[in-house]
Amino acid sequence: MAQEVAEIGRFFKTGNSTACLRCGRAGARRYESLAFGDPGEPAVAKVQTLCPACARKCRSLVGQSRGIPRSVWIEECNRFFEDSGIREICRRCHEQGTGCCPPTCRRLTPHGCREKTVWCAAFVCSALLLAVEECDPATARKLKWARREVGPSEYRLFQLLTRVPSEHREPEYMLAAPKFLPGPLKLDGAKIRTQLLSLADNVLELRRRWSEQESKEQENLLAESNRPAANCL
Repeated sequence: MAQEVAEIGRFFKTGNSTACLRCGRAGARRYESLAFGDPGEPAVAKVQTLCPACARKCRSLVGQSRGIPRSVWIEECNRFFEDSGIREICRRCHEQGTGCCPPTCRRLTPHGCREKTVWCAAFVCSALLLAVEECDPATARKLKWARREVGPSEYRLFQLLTRVPSEHREPEYMLAAPKFLPGPLKLDGAKIRTQLLSLADNVLELRRRWSEQESKEQENLLAESNRPAANCL
């Protein structure tokens, strides 16, 4: 967490020309803060355009006492990924060249992730979610909720920690990393491991098809952009 706070602090020192809605100073950005309820409930988002000074003041007022510590929440997801076989399927997906992890991640290796953290802990790809849903719909609902409600704020932190270029970042930034998240989620990986691993080849085949389709779409876009404009007479 100390590293994350330092990274966020360095990032917030850079500015732009947008005016702060609280004090009118230039150098403001759009910051989002989330208030979480119980697992399965939607988060309530608040977006503010703030300068660095006002952001610091507002950040000190952000509080979230419900749920479990964020580090404990991530540990629970990590155990689930390991116990369920998801990490093994992810490794095979990376080895076949269809892994969906952003290449900027410093925890990514040619054989998959060294560990899941921040945004990754709230993310399971759609192909895997389909397989998990076939094994246990209740677990799939929890993972979908985590990806939908917790994932966006965690991804914004991931962008800072992995130094994603600013032009590719989300338009809002986190006001503060949540110290508590709804949980525990009570994910039982061992319960679905055997069935999920039996579906691994199906997941990998689906990832291959999606990857081929994405490559074709990228090739078409590139060809379209390189096509000479028609002369207008």
